[in-house]
Amino acid sequence: MAREYQGKLGLPRGARLDVVHLACAVAYRLDYLLTWNCAHLANDEVIRRLQAVNTMLGRETPIIVTPEELLISPEGG
Repeated sequence: MAREYQGKLGLPRGARLDVVHLACAVAYRLDYLLTWNCAHLANDEVIRRLQAVNTMLGRETPIIVTPEELLISPEGG
């Protein structure tokens, strides 16, 4: 799955471990993927590409957030 993501998400070669991180989260059907990595994981463009790839492959995409985003309540506080 990681090799598949590496080819389809357009991430640089240096992001191999990040792709493995994504693949594990998807394979284990996690609800959330918590990360500080905004360059390759908690990145709107990467998340959109991942959602498109997973939709095409019939997989669910976890909600990818930073710890700060997770702590923000929907009420704004």
